[in-house]
Amino acid sequence: IEENYNKGRKTALTIDKWFESRINLSIKNTTDALDNMLFKSAVQHSFLDMHRGLKWYLKRTNNNPNKDLINFYIETTIKLLTPFTPHFCEECWEAIGKKSFASNEKWPIANLRPIDHEQDYSEELIKNTLSDIREVLKLAKIERPRSIQLFVSDSWKYELFKKANTLLKKTRDYKVLLKEIMKNDELKRHGNEISKSLPKMIGSSKIPQIILTQKQEFTAIKESLDFIKSEFNCKASVMEAEKSKEAKAKQAMPGKVAILVE
Repeated sequence: IEENYNKGRKTALTIDKWFESRINLSIKNTTDALDNMLFKSAVQHSFLDMHRGLKWYLKRTNNNPNKDLINFYIETTIKLLTPFTPHFCEECWEAIGKKSFASNEKWPIANLRPIDHEQDYSEELIKNTLSDIREVLKLAKIERPRSIQLFVSDSWKYELFKKANTLLKKTRDYKVLLKEIMKNDELKRHGNEISKSLPKMIGSSKIPQIILTQKQEFTAIKESLDFIKSEFNCKASVMEAEKSKEAKAKQAMPGKVAILVE
């Protein structure tokens, strides 16, 4: 609280939307748990989930949070924890310059509009990409990479995944699925590749429940490049697969970028 309250930047970043979404989701989950007298779950949501979100947010912003948002987080956390640690929370409330009692403040009300599950998935994409890069470096036995090239999937694969997601809720019959998918003229152009990959998609969990667009994935990766550079201390770039001549680029799928390290 002393290190962060009333400090930070005034500009807004995409990651700020994710953090605001996480705070409001924690408010909702904490309130629901308390309404049902699930006190252990309430502590889980109000303290542990909130703190995990903060740690990732500060890491992603290089300890430079949005000023209004970090204030919102701190004030909300104090209010949510007041029923469990009242004396400590009153000390924290006073430490940020409040003259009232935290216990007399209105209970936070979740604003459901900022709760964005697509934004959550964008951050999962970043986390998974970091993990995949580390795995590639380990397999390639590269300790200090010079550069990391990332490729987001061909645009038509996003349409394939969305179509497959809808169809798989009704059937897992290969012939039926292929017939329905081939009704799409754009996907039909990639019939050979689809017919080979479709069996792997059936009966697997490789299709994410939330499927972003190519533009959303590209933007998410592009905005996190500075973060990736700092994590691996090297150059990093991102490109759409169809714009690259690298064979590796064709391995990219929605929700999983292709990675080339040097």
